[in-house]
Amino acid sequence: MSEQVEFRVALREALDEELGADETVILFGEDVAQAGGVFAVTTGLFEKYGPARVFDTPISELAMTGAAFGAAVNGMRPVLEIMFGDFLGLSMDSLINQASKYWFLTGERQSVPLVIRSVVGAGGRFGAIHSQMPISWLMGVPGLKIVAPSTPAAAKSLLRAAIQDPNPVLFFEHKRLYNKKGPLNGSVGEIGVAYASVALGASGGVPPYKWSIATGSLPPGLALSSAGNASGKPTATGSYSFAVRVDDSAGAAAGVSRTITVVPHLSASGVCTKECDVEQGCVTVCGKFGSQTGGLAPYRYKVSVGVLPSGMALSGLALAGAFPVASNCGECRPLWQFSVTLSDALGATDAVNAIFYVFPHISISGPGAICSGFGCTTQVFYTSYDGSTPTVAITNVVCDAVDPGCQDPTTISGFSATSSGGTFGTITITFPGGEWVGTFDITIADQSSCGPSAICLSNTVTQAANVNAG
Repeated sequence: MSEQVEFRVALREALDEELGADETVILFGEDVAQAGGVFAVTTGLFEKYGPARVFDTPISELAMTGAAFGAAVNGMRPVLEIMFGDFLGLSMDSLINQASKYWFLTGERQSVPLVIRSVVGAGGRFGAIHSQMPISWLMGVPGLKIVAPSTPAAAKSLLRAAIQDPNPVLFFEHKRLYNKKGPLNGSVGEIGVAYASVALGASGGVPPYKWSIATGSLPPGLALSSAGNASGKPTATGSYSFAVRVDDSAGAAAGVSRTITVVPHLSASGVCTKECDVEQGCVTVCGKFGSQTGGLAPYRYKVSVGVLPSGMALSGLALAGAFPVASNCGECRPLWQFSVTLSDALGATDAVNAIFYVFPHISISGPGAICSGFGCTTQVFYTSYDGSTPTVAITNVVCDAVDPGCQDPTTISGFSATSSGGTFGTITITFPGGEWVGTFDITIADQSSCGPSAICLSNTVTQAANVNAG
């Protein structure tokens, strides 16, 4: 009995599923279109998706890689096939000096969703310059992920994950593996998702064959037909072990043991009660807007409604990059609103709605010199964009050098520093009667959840003040 798929077919299925799921995915390289690839990996994809999505290129590895990089930073997800890894040396400028570094050069604002597939390894009489293993050349390059699957199941899942990755992935395929057969995801199901029908096969004996469960049981919701097709929708999680029996027409029988694991249904939800409040300029750590459970990796994330804040990119159910301020809308709160749909390897989907209120940093405006005369009250103005009334602290007190006996003004009876007014308010500094000359810092902190380890760069602002009271 067998439930086997060739390595090349697993790769083709991954490419087919990603091309079908995301219209920004394109596939190009030497002989990948009508010819179906030198190793028959891309057979049928040109006919299915057309020349705008699957196309051939001239023999110029540097030009191909440069084109892939340009496509990736302009909203596409290119999958480039460089026929033999031996010639990756010709791509080094575009690959090493541009694609691998661009995410870092842009301050983690611009992703480069680029995959390069390439054949490696000896065998098949391809000669010395078509049989090398260039993986070690590239292992030390920051910004490059390197993948080298060894089974059909790994090839399919890792290629899908590579195409969904927001930054460059080198995907190496050993030429001696293309004919290798193995199972794919037939051993995994998901609650409420139609189980991919697995047709069991047999050889030898006298056909036709009849299939049945000998011991154990299939997951609840699945059934095995007498023709050997397992199908249905699982209704309970867990691992289910069973033995399948096949009888031929002459009375001979054979069997094999199997286990199917059923995972919970993919589910996603928002993490902010109403909206996510973040400060302008906050980078990456502030961007989480959803959480997920269940399903089977790899997962895909796609903006289905609205647009992301400019200069930002999806990283799962979070945003990567620095938050810009949303467009001003008069008296309303300027918001970024969008929806993200996520899907898993078995086709389950869910969606999360995200709303971000992006506010400027708390600020102080007013005179740098406060108080003049014997006892005084001075007001300094602030803007707290999260709407809270900030706290006030007087720090870094320095007395004038000509008055060695002066004391910290905050210890003088009658001294006060208070705030009032909510979003647009005042800080009132009051000195009692007496003389004090020196400087101190006025530090205010808004009362949102903003902070260095939370959703923004900081929740404080400081202004120096020169004081001459007396």
